[in-house]
Amino acid sequence: MFMKKLVPTTALALLVLGGTAHSAYAAISADGKSGDTKTTVGFSDDNSTVDPTEGSIGLTRVPSSFDFGKSNKVSSTVQSIAATNAGAQYVTATDLRTAKTNWSITAQASEMVNVMDTTDKISNATLQISGDAMSQGDGAWSSTNDVAVNTLNLNAGGDSATFISTTAADTSSLPGQEVGARLRNVQLNLAANQGTAEQQYGGTVTWNLENVPNPS
Repeated sequence: MFMKKLVPTTALALLVLGGTAHSAYAAISADGKSGDTKTTVGFSDDNSTVDPTEGSIGLTRVPSSFDFGKSNKVSSTVQSIAATNAGAQYVTATDLRTAKTNWSITAQASEMVNVMDTTDKISNATLQISGDAMSQGDGAWSSTNDVAVNTLNLNAGGDSATFISTTAADTSSLPGQEVGARLRNVQLNLAANQGTAEQQYGGTVTWNLENVPNPS
């Protein structure tokens, strides 16, 4: 008997721009002699973290969001949009059980839906995520062979796929420290003519810790 542990999801954000000249250039004065360009800056933590509990296993760190920008254009051709998050992002778990067993972390992407009109959805999108196997001890990250990391190609609204899995044949050797993946590349691949001009779309990636035996 196995249980599945669910954690908060990673938010997806995409703003599709284009359309009429009025909306795109509304900051120009009526007489056409001056114009304003907005400048914005924001700061956030790129990861959601949970402290591990002694004697248990759990997800420790997942990305808080994947931001695909606010200046995208509706395109008549296939396009790939890279996430713009500035900081390093991780997907990790910490196993503090005395008797350790193998585990894996899966991911599943929801549909990307217009935040103002739930009937408007991006119908053909794939989220590609790759990363490097890492572990953290005493605040320092280093590469590890204790887990394998797969490249994900998640269809929005599709099935889940395994991102990280333990590799040790003898599970007693698994480290009691944070281990998982540091994300190397996150991009949203869109088919042609996806989205509506001047609209914002959102979704989630749900991460699950799998194949953890129920406690006896």
